[in-house]
Amino acid sequence: MAASTQNQLTDIEFLRAFVRANNAIEGVVLSEKDKLFMDNIDPKIDKQAFKELVLNHIRSKRS
Repeated sequence: MAASTQNQLTDIEFLRAFVRANNAIEGVVLSEKDKLFMDNIDPKIDKQAFKELVLNHIRSKRS
């Protein structure tokens, strides 16, 4: 197998493992309210607005 093909397979395996780990963390750590919050964020939102939304959400959980 060529080196570039091997690297591509390694990258794919890493991405699959990352997605599985991320899904597991979301399933354990995130509440339904957190998941709903994440699902309702506009994907076109700018970085600063996203940061403020997330910080406000985290702050609201502390209260």
